[in-house]
Amino acid sequence: MQLALQRGMEKGNLAGEINELGEVTVRSRPDGEAICDVLAAIVRGEVARGDGFNSALHAVAGLFQEVDPEGSDVVAVLMNRGTPLLRQAAERVLAAGEEEQAGDVLFVLKVLAMYGTREGADLIIRLARKGFRSEDWLWNVILGGFREGHPQVQYVLASLSDPLPAGFIAVSLLDAANRFFLEGGEARHPFDSDEGMGRLHAWLADPDAEHFSYANSATAALPFINHPKRPELLDAATRHPSPEVRLEGAWAAAKLDDEAGLRVLAGMCLDVNLGARASEYLRELKRPDAIPAEASAPDFKAAAEFAQWLAHPNELGRPPDELDICDHRTLRWPPDFAERPVWLLRYVMRQTNGLEPDDVGVGMVGSTTWCFFSYDMEQRPPEDVYAVHCFWEMGRERIAMHDAEANSSEYDAMLAQWTGAPLESLRIEHVAELESELRHPQKLVAVAAGSRDGAPGWVVLDGADTRWYFADEFPGDERGKMVLEIHIGRCLLGLPLDADRKPWLRPPATIPDDQIIAAYEKLLRKCGSAPEEEQAELLTAYSSPLSRHFENYVNAVVRVRSENRAGVVVGTYEAILAAAQETKAAPPEKVLGSFSPLGERLDVYAVALIELGRGPEALALVRKLLPFWEHNLGYGKLGAIAFQAGDHALAEELLLKLKANYKDWARSEEMTHLAEIWHRRGETNAARDLMLTCLRHTLGEAAEATGTDIAFHERIYQRQRQDYGRIFGDAALDALGLPATTLPRGHS
Repeated sequence: MQLALQRGMEKGNLAGEINELGEVTVRSRPDGEAICDVLAAIVRGEVARGDGFNSALHAVAGLFQEVDPEGSDVVAVLMNRGTPLLRQAAERVLAAGEEEQAGDVLFVLKVLAMYGTREGADLIIRLARKGFRSEDWLWNVILGGFREGHPQVQYVLASLSDPLPAGFIAVSLLDAANRFFLEGGEARHPFDSDEGMGRLHAWLADPDAEHFSYANSATAALPFINHPKRPELLDAATRHPSPEVRLEGAWAAAKLDDEAGLRVLAGMCLDVNLGARASEYLRELKRPDAIPAEASAPDFKAAAEFAQWLAHPNELGRPPDELDICDHRTLRWPPDFAERPVWLLRYVMRQTNGLEPDDVGVGMVGSTTWCFFSYDMEQRPPEDVYAVHCFWEMGRERIAMHDAEANSSEYDAMLAQWTGAPLESLRIEHVAELESELRHPQKLVAVAAGSRDGAPGWVVLDGADTRWYFADEFPGDERGKMVLEIHIGRCLLGLPLDADRKPWLRPPATIPDDQIIAAYEKLLRKCGSAPEEEQAELLTAYSSPLSRHFENYVNAVVRVRSENRAGVVVGTYEAILAAAQETKAAPPEKVLGSFSPLGERLDVYAVALIELGRGPEALALVRKLLPFWEHNLGYGKLGAIAFQAGDHALAEELLLKLKANYKDWARSEEMTHLAEIWHRRGETNAARDLMLTCLRHTLGEAAEATGTDIAFHERIYQRQRQDYGRIFGDAALDALGLPATTLPRGHS
């Protein structure tokens, strides 16, 4: 680590060197001193800043989180020398007023909260009072660090109680205070005041479903508040439109010894979406006797547990709209093979934007509660679902999966295990190595892709249990690895290997064109009329439905209204662009950035403009975006558009920046544009040398490639060969003497 810090200082790439370390543990006093030396240089302005997660300050501050808990010496160094330097570095950023570095300041506050010094708490309090980045989610992490037992927790809670901070900082303070009291802390709640009750009332009255979690937090505070208006707020919580808030209200009432709250909690125990939490609350309140007997029925407990799992923020984030048990049985579950009751549960989450089908899936309760959201479990027989879950559990410690190298014959002897009808083009893809405690007859089980009677599929090579599986029996885009997992999982669970899978398959759900058009145009109107938070989400989020459903909307309009496709693309994009330029909900660098909906769909817009003979407008937009796209992705994308629109001088300028800054520039498709610019200008040798460098670089990488990288480099190589032949002629390509493919012999 010390060497990485030294190299980073010498090369001016501190964040890059630290990130290259991967997982690192700061163990010794010299480690701590080295970190502090670098921090001191950052404070003096001697270190290149960098941006975002690649900033020097962010990277060095991150090392404070990687300390060996047994390393008292290094903790002392970082506490006594390091935290003052962190504060000074943050103050330096604040004094410079650099908005793009604001995230570094928040990250420093998070680290300072961890170390628990009074000076760190003072900086946190000052910036919270000032409303610094008041809507940033990281405030919840910063203030969440002040828990029961933290040396500064009471100081921070008291200091921020009058006046209360603004925006999301106040919500984060509320969550931190609630957690402190739930953990047994003693103090005055920071919201136990006229101002605080006003804030809680406002959150409880907010009709925006996106803010119902704030109402939940407001309700959780009520048992720890003694204000005269508490009964009024408690009544509002019990009548709230959100079931989760009503549940929290019942808990709050019960905690305040209200028998009516206990009765409501008992009734909620029988709601499948709330039952697990309601029962948990009653046990927490030392009233398990109030839990109805029906809530203890195995089927109900399984459904309630799965509903609670789905509602966790790390999963779907809310309870399902529908939930039912689709299979229940007792299986001998490895590794101990004891009989265990297991359930499969099918859920439905209804989509409300009109642009996507309902989310339907199947998860399992009984061994580990879990759901594989992207595995098309609803299109598989129950035995396959159990098998996948079983393999996943065993695979964490007891099954090692190996990818077979394409040019290796290491496992080819296993192919002899197939003794049935002839199979064509067999190639082993994966090999599973099973621990002996799983009691499987073979230690190694492999899957090979191939075809049988012209139909694609896989053969699992497993001794007496060797089986052929046709691809059309499985959901689309199935992979051999999944087939191997299903086969092994069925074997371990004692389930039959043969199954009729086709009846479970379903065609993809489709949305009517009229519905797509109406829903998307509703979103376009919201860009200018919705609350600012929603506008910002629509216009900046990488996963915005404006971006995800752009092509679906264009295609629907073309089909329904018979309009010119390029014209629809341009009109739709420009509607989003107009909203982005007018909104006050987010800064220009966000709404015009490369990961915004505008950035994601810029290529298709530029192509449509050029098709309509409006290339100069594409160039004008490129120049407008340049200040916000000063990175490799921007250089490549904007450079390619400038080339297509005919401004070769601008294209060359941007593509040379890409070549200078991008480590893997030789595999970049945009280098072909640069070669074409030079070739058209008469610099044929330079153009040829550039293309040859790219080809030879890809050949070198392909020679070292393994697994899926083999096909990846082959695609790049074939594209580069095609581009070379197009620019210089096929005869010139043949004269190079380069191989026709990067693929090893026998690889298809």
